[in-house]
Amino acid sequence: MNLIPPTKSEPNDFIFIYNLINSPHANPILEEQIGQSSSKPSGKNPEVQSLQKEIQEIRNTVVEHLVTIKEGLREIRQVAPSSSCTYDQSILAELLKLISLKNKEELEHFCLWSAQDQNAKVVKNYLRAVGGTTVGKVTRSILAKLFGRQFAVQVNYNGANGKASFPSFPIHMVVIDSVRRNFDCKVSEKEINQEIINWFRNAKDRNGGRQHINKVIYPKMREPCYIQMLMRLDQ
Repeated sequence: MNLIPPTKSEPNDFIFIYNLINSPHANPILEEQIGQSSSKPSGKNPEVQSLQKEIQEIRNTVVEHLVTIKEGLREIRQVAPSSSCTYDQSILAELLKLISLKNKEELEHFCLWSAQDQNAKVVKNYLRAVGGTTVGKVTRSILAKLFGRQFAVQVNYNGANGKASFPSFPIHMVVIDSVRRNFDCKVSEKEINQEIINWFRNAKDRNGGRQHINKVIYPKMREPCYIQMLMRLDQ
Protein backbone atom coordinates (compact mmCIF):
# COMPACT_ATOMS: atom_id res chain seq x y z
CA MET A 1 0.00 0.00 0.00
CA ASN A 2 1.35 3.41 -0.96
CA LEU A 3 0.14 6.81 0.14
CA ILE A 4 -1.42 8.82 -2.67
CA PRO A 5 1.09 11.50 -3.73
CA PRO A 6 0.39 14.82 -2.02
CA THR A 7 -0.71 17.82 -4.02
CA LYS A 8 1.16 21.12 -3.94
CA SER A 9 -1.49 22.48 -1.61
CA GLU A 10 -0.97 19.73 0.99
CA PRO A 11 0.79 20.70 4.22
CA ASN A 12 4.56 20.12 4.29
CA ASP A 13 4.10 17.42 6.93
CA PHE A 14 2.16 15.28 4.46
CA ILE A 15 4.83 15.72 1.79
CA PHE A 16 7.59 14.79 4.25
CA ILE A 17 5.76 11.70 5.49
CA TYR A 18 4.88 10.63 1.95
CA ASN A 19 8.54 10.76 0.93
CA LEU A 20 9.60 8.98 4.10
CA ILE A 21 7.06 6.18 3.84
CA ASN A 22 7.53 5.49 0.13
CA SER A 23 11.31 5.85 0.07
CA PRO A 24 13.17 2.55 -0.38
CA HIS A 25 15.61 3.87 2.22
CA ALA A 26 13.06 5.16 4.69
CA ASN A 27 15.05 4.59 7.83
CA PRO A 28 18.85 4.37 8.05
CA ILE A 29 18.68 2.85 11.55
CA LEU A 30 16.55 -0.01 10.31
CA GLU A 31 18.72 -0.40 7.22
CA GLU A 32 21.77 -0.68 9.46
CA GLN A 33 20.11 -3.42 11.52
CA ILE A 34 19.05 -5.24 8.37
CA GLY A 35 22.57 -4.93 7.04
CA GLN A 36 24.02 -6.39 10.24
CA SER A 37 21.59 -9.30 10.11
CA SER A 38 22.20 -9.94 6.43
CA SER A 39 25.94 -10.18 7.04
CA LYS A 40 25.31 -13.50 8.76
CA PRO A 41 26.10 -16.51 6.54
CA SER A 42 22.80 -17.41 4.85
CA GLY A 43 21.41 -17.25 1.35
CA LYS A 44 18.05 -15.98 2.58
CA ASN A 45 18.38 -14.89 6.18
CA PRO A 46 15.01 -15.53 7.88
CA GLU A 47 15.68 -12.74 10.40
CA VAL A 48 16.10 -10.22 7.60
CA GLN A 49 12.99 -11.42 5.80
CA SER A 50 10.95 -11.31 9.01
CA LEU A 51 12.17 -7.80 9.86
CA GLN A 52 11.47 -6.53 6.35
CA LYS A 53 7.96 -7.98 6.45
CA GLU A 54 7.23 -6.37 9.83
CA ILE A 55 8.58 -3.01 8.63
CA GLN A 56 6.28 -3.16 5.61
CA GLU A 57 3.29 -4.00 7.81
CA ILE A 58 4.05 -1.01 10.03
CA ARG A 59 4.38 1.22 6.97
CA ASN A 60 1.01 -0.01 5.72
CA THR A 61 -0.58 0.71 9.10
CA VAL A 62 0.86 4.23 9.21
CA VAL A 63 -0.16 4.89 5.61
CA GLU A 64 -3.70 3.70 6.32
CA HIS A 65 -4.05 6.22 9.14
CA LEU A 66 -2.53 9.00 7.03
CA VAL A 67 -4.92 8.27 4.16
CA THR A 68 -7.84 8.52 6.60
CA ILE A 69 -6.55 11.87 7.87
CA LYS A 70 -6.04 13.22 4.36
CA GLU A 71 -9.50 12.10 3.26
CA GLY A 72 -10.98 13.79 6.30
CA LEU A 73 -9.21 17.06 5.56
CA ARG A 74 -10.30 17.02 1.94
CA GLU A 75 -13.88 16.32 2.97
CA ILE A 76 -13.82 19.27 5.33
CA ARG A 77 -12.51 21.55 2.57
CA GLN A 78 -15.21 20.38 0.15
CA VAL A 79 -18.15 20.17 2.54
CA ALA A 80 -17.62 22.94 5.07
CA PRO A 81 -19.88 25.89 4.27
CA SER A 82 -18.54 29.42 4.21
CA SER A 83 -18.10 31.22 7.50
CA SER A 84 -21.10 33.41 6.67
CA CYS A 85 -23.44 30.39 6.54
CA THR A 86 -23.86 29.95 10.28
CA TYR A 87 -27.05 27.94 9.82
CA ASP A 88 -25.38 25.40 7.50
CA GLN A 89 -22.41 25.11 9.83
CA SER A 90 -24.68 24.16 12.71
CA ILE A 91 -26.40 21.55 10.52
CA LEU A 92 -23.05 20.04 9.52
CA ALA A 93 -21.99 19.88 13.17
CA GLU A 94 -25.24 18.09 14.04
CA LEU A 95 -24.80 15.70 11.12
CA LEU A 96 -21.35 14.66 12.32
CA LYS A 97 -22.82 13.89 15.74
CA LEU A 98 -25.63 11.77 14.27
CA ILE A 99 -23.71 9.51 11.91
CA SER A 100 -21.92 6.29 12.77
CA LEU A 101 -25.39 5.03 13.61
CA LYS A 102 -25.55 2.57 16.50
CA ASN A 103 -29.07 1.12 16.30
CA LYS A 104 -32.35 1.11 14.37
CA GLU A 105 -33.80 3.94 16.44
CA GLU A 106 -30.87 6.20 15.53
CA LEU A 107 -31.30 5.25 11.86
CA GLU A 108 -35.00 6.12 11.95
CA HIS A 109 -34.26 9.43 13.66
CA PHE A 110 -31.53 10.20 11.13
CA CYS A 111 -33.91 9.53 8.23
CA LEU A 112 -36.50 11.91 9.69
CA TRP A 113 -33.87 14.55 10.40
CA SER A 114 -32.29 14.30 6.94
CA ALA A 115 -35.71 14.56 5.24
CA GLN A 116 -35.90 18.26 6.15
CA ASP A 117 -34.85 20.38 3.19
CA GLN A 118 -31.91 22.24 4.75
CA ASN A 119 -30.62 19.11 6.46
CA ALA A 120 -30.99 17.04 3.28
CA LYS A 121 -28.84 19.50 1.36
CA VAL A 122 -25.97 19.23 3.85
CA VAL A 123 -26.25 15.42 4.05
CA LYS A 124 -26.07 15.07 0.26
CA ASN A 125 -23.12 17.44 -0.04
CA TYR A 126 -21.28 15.61 2.74
CA LEU A 127 -21.78 12.13 1.26
CA ARG A 128 -21.00 13.25 -2.29
CA ALA A 129 -17.65 14.58 -1.10
CA VAL A 130 -16.46 11.16 0.09
CA GLY A 131 -14.94 10.32 -3.29
CA GLY A 132 -13.18 7.22 -4.57
CA THR A 133 -11.86 5.65 -7.77
CA THR A 134 -14.44 2.86 -8.13
CA VAL A 135 -18.14 2.35 -7.43
CA GLY A 136 -17.22 -0.16 -4.75
CA LYS A 137 -14.83 2.15 -2.94
CA VAL A 138 -17.24 5.08 -2.96
CA THR A 139 -20.16 2.94 -1.77
CA ARG A 140 -18.13 1.33 1.03
CA SER A 141 -16.77 4.66 2.18
CA ILE A 142 -20.23 6.21 2.40
CA LEU A 143 -21.70 3.26 4.30
CA ALA A 144 -18.72 3.19 6.67
CA LYS A 145 -19.42 6.82 7.58
CA LEU A 146 -23.12 6.22 8.15
CA PHE A 147 -23.04 2.95 10.10
CA GLY A 148 -21.13 1.89 13.18
CA ARG A 149 -19.85 -1.68 12.90
CA GLN A 150 -21.99 -3.08 15.73
CA PHE A 151 -25.16 -1.85 14.03
CA ALA A 152 -24.00 -2.77 10.52
CA VAL A 153 -24.12 -6.47 11.43
CA GLN A 154 -27.83 -6.03 12.27
CA VAL A 155 -28.68 -4.69 8.81
CA ASN A 156 -28.83 -6.35 5.41
CA TYR A 157 -30.42 -5.69 2.05
CA ASN A 158 -33.57 -7.82 2.15
CA GLY A 159 -34.38 -7.86 5.88
CA ALA A 160 -33.76 -11.60 6.24
CA ASN A 161 -33.13 -13.21 9.65
CA GLY A 162 -34.90 -10.42 11.50
CA LYS A 163 -32.41 -7.77 10.40
CA ALA A 164 -33.29 -4.24 9.30
CA SER A 165 -33.75 -3.91 5.54
CA PHE A 166 -31.60 -1.08 4.23
CA PRO A 167 -33.77 -0.26 1.16
CA SER A 168 -36.77 0.27 3.44
CA PHE A 169 -35.14 3.47 4.71
CA PRO A 170 -35.05 6.72 2.67
CA ILE A 171 -31.28 7.01 3.17
CA HIS A 172 -30.92 4.14 0.65
CA MET A 173 -31.69 6.40 -2.31
CA VAL A 174 -29.50 9.17 -0.88
CA VAL A 175 -26.56 6.73 -0.89
CA ILE A 176 -27.27 5.70 -4.48
CA ASP A 177 -27.48 9.32 -5.63
CA SER A 178 -24.29 10.21 -3.75
CA VAL A 179 -22.36 7.35 -5.37
CA ARG A 180 -23.53 8.36 -8.85
CA ARG A 181 -22.42 11.95 -8.30
CA ASN A 182 -18.81 10.76 -8.16
CA PHE A 183 -18.76 9.50 -11.75
CA ASP A 184 -19.23 11.10 -15.15
CA CYS A 185 -20.51 7.88 -16.69
CA LYS A 186 -23.86 6.39 -15.76
CA VAL A 187 -23.75 3.97 -12.83
CA SER A 188 -26.65 1.54 -12.56
CA GLU A 189 -28.66 1.17 -9.37
CA LYS A 190 -28.09 -2.59 -9.62
CA GLU A 191 -24.30 -2.16 -9.46
CA ILE A 192 -24.50 0.10 -6.41
CA ASN A 193 -26.99 -2.20 -4.70
CA GLN A 194 -24.64 -5.15 -5.16
CA GLU A 195 -21.89 -3.21 -3.39
CA ILE A 196 -24.34 -2.38 -0.60
CA ILE A 197 -25.27 -6.07 -0.27
CA ASN A 198 -21.59 -7.07 -0.08
CA TRP A 199 -20.77 -4.38 2.47
CA PHE A 200 -23.44 -5.45 4.94
CA ARG A 201 -22.69 -9.14 4.30
CA ASN A 202 -19.04 -8.64 5.26
CA ALA A 203 -19.71 -6.36 8.23
CA LYS A 204 -19.12 -9.11 10.79
CA ASP A 205 -15.58 -9.85 9.59
CA ARG A 206 -14.59 -6.34 8.64
CA ASN A 207 -12.15 -5.72 11.51
CA GLY A 208 -10.72 -9.22 11.77
CA GLY A 209 -7.55 -8.24 9.97
CA ARG A 210 -6.53 -5.97 12.83
CA GLN A 211 -6.02 -8.85 15.26
CA HIS A 212 -2.56 -9.55 13.89
CA ILE A 213 -1.61 -5.87 14.14
CA ASN A 214 -2.88 -5.57 17.72
CA LYS A 215 -1.26 -8.78 18.95
CA VAL A 216 1.96 -8.84 16.94
CA ILE A 217 2.80 -5.56 15.24
CA TYR A 218 2.02 -3.07 18.02
CA PRO A 219 4.12 -4.96 20.63
CA LYS A 220 6.99 -5.01 18.13
CA MET A 221 6.67 -1.25 17.72
CA ARG A 222 7.83 -0.85 21.33
CA GLU A 223 11.27 -2.20 20.44
CA PRO A 224 14.06 0.43 20.08
CA CYS A 225 14.45 0.28 16.30
CA TYR A 226 10.73 0.74 15.73
CA ILE A 227 10.47 3.52 18.29
CA GLN A 228 13.26 5.39 16.53
CA MET A 229 11.49 4.95 13.20
CA LEU A 230 8.24 6.34 14.61
CA MET A 231 10.11 9.24 16.19
CA ARG A 232 11.41 10.12 12.73
CA LEU A 233 7.85 10.06 11.41
CA ASP A 234 6.77 12.42 14.17
CA GLN A 235 9.50 14.99 13.51
